[in-house]
Amino acid sequence: MYVNPRESAPWLVQMPSTVQDLAKVWQGECFQRYLAEGHWKEKNFRATWRRLVALGLEAARGRIRILDFGCGPGLFLRLASEEGAEAYGVEPDTPSALYGTQILGQSIFNGFLKDAGFSDGYFDAVVSFQVFEHLPDPTAELHEIRRVLRRDGLLALDVPNVDNLVCRVLRGRHRHFATPQHLWFYTPAAMRKLLERAGFEVLAVDFPTRYLSLEHVCRHHIAMYNPRISELLVRFLSRLGLLKVTVALNLRDVMCVYARKGVD
Repeated sequence: MYVNPRESAPWLVQMPSTVQDLAKVWQGECFQRYLAEGHWKEKNFRATWRRLVALGLEAARGRIRILDFGCGPGLFLRLASEEGAEAYGVEPDTPSALYGTQILGQSIFNGFLKDAGFSDGYFDAVVSFQVFEHLPDPTAELHEIRRVLRRDGLLALDVPNVDNLVCRVLRGRHRHFATPQHLWFYTPAAMRKLLERAGFEVLAVDFPTRYLSLEHVCRHHIAMYNPRISELLVRFLSRLGLLKVTVALNLRDVMCVYARKGVD
């Protein structure tokens, strides 16, 4: 399932920004909301890390080399580095990439993977969180990911899943379809077919529980359906001091597919 016709994708080709432009983006609501959820995002990222370890993640040489494809400001990279990995990121969005390098001190290439200059078989694992629904050509990117993975290297793709009860009930009103930048809509069967055609062996398809703050649930998820109710809930929860309370959600509308690079 895909969008046709589709909008242009300027968010994938941003040019380097001035200091003023960077400050404006970093202070913007969207960027600040992402950073504010950093504690919960890292909790979710850690679950993916543990799953990779359980599937046999190990270094072919020295420390584990891992790539975050579409790493944003680098929160997963920070976690992987703390776990002892040699972590790299690729991120075409300039403000996000520069925040990760300048503020978080991570190794991030600002651009596309094909231009990053990584040699064949360089990484033991590649992860990608909520990226493949945005790509103009997912198959081409998978072939490039496969190139930079070593033999038997692991891949973890975290993407929206539209094969679930909530999507069937809400149909076009579901949040996955409300974002103009979503170009592709995946099911477990579609992801399996896509990966196998690109030369990967699918190991597992998980529907992970996501940890979020009540504030994020209200301001982001509920606001997409009813901004009025969202604001009322934010005020109510704020008075009770509950906005930062953690909630665990699993509507099976997100999946993480784990795969291994097949034999050439």
